[in-house]
This record gives sequence, structure tokens and C-alpha cells, in this order.
Amino acid sequence: MTILNIIYLGFLVFFLACVAQRDVVKERSRRVTITVMDAKCRKFQDFKIERYELDGKMCLYWSKGAKNFTDAKKDCEAQGARLGVFKGAEKMQILIRQNVIWKRNFWIGLDDLVTEGTLVWHDGTILPRSDYYPLYFNAYNPSGSTQRCVQFWTSDGKLDDVECYSIRYYVCEKLL
Repeated sequence: MTILNIIYLGFLVFFLACVAQRDVVKERSRRVTITVMDAKCRKFQDFKIERYELDGKMCLYWSKGAKNFTDAKKDCEAQGARLGVFKGAEKMQILIRQNVIWKRNFWIGLDDLVTEGTLVWHDGTILPRSDYYPLYFNAYNPSGSTQRCVQFWTSDGKLDDVECYSIRYYVCEKLL
């Protein structure tokens, strides 16, 4: 074995050790990134992390049973959560993904119970009319009248206002 072969083998061993160390660091970093938020979310029974965009996360509970809007809201609040607030296209993608899995209509945290025609998210912000279409609603919604509570509607993957006494599944959001 020549001196060049020995140097080459030494370099190769060093290089492989560096690659292995880099992979260990990446894996530890990934675990820490997941663990911090996941650990907080997992403390609450049946809540799980849903991801959106590159690093966006929501801690959500998807109900196993159906209730009217008021009872669904109360159930979320009893768990220290609120009905889910899905502002923006990225968060709406979570609902669309779940629609593929569940194929269920479900309550979210949006209603016009205080003032007819003024939709308010359950974080207190108003959904401006200028934002209704095409992201949140189809051309026929919101329809007004006695339909004051908002569901995610599986038939078109959009939001839909319906009577609050309707029985639906629901999604709770835990703020961490």
C-alpha cells in the first residue's frame, strides 16, 4: 500500500465520519423541532399537530361525535380550546386535506351570531367581505337569513353558513 492510498483511505474515513455526524445532528435537530410543539400538543388527549406551509402548525382535535354549534363550541372551551380558526389559504388546506380523509361537514370557529352579515372568527377578527370569494365561500354563500354558523362543507371544499342547531362534527384548536 502506497502512501497515497493510505492518505486517500484516511481522507475517506474522515469524510464518512463527517457525513455520519452531520446526519446525527440533522436528526437530533428534526426531533427537537417536532418534540417541542408536539409535546405541548400531545399533553391534551386526542389533540394532534397539523402542519401547513413550511413551518406552520396548529394543535387540533377532530371530534369523533357530532353536536350543534353551541355544544361543539362549549366542548372545545371545556378542553381549553376554541373552534378552529382557519384564516388564510394555507390553513384552509388543512381542512381540504381532512376532507379527503373524513368526508364530513364540520363546524369551525366562524359565525355571524352577534351581527347578521358580519362574520367573526373565534379569535375576534372579522372576515372582510372582500375575502369571501374564491378562498372561503362559493358564489351561493354565505346566504344569510337564519344561517348564522359556519361549517366546512365537504361537497365543494369551501365554507358554508348553516343553521346553528344543525348537527355536525367539529374541530377544536388549542393555542400553545
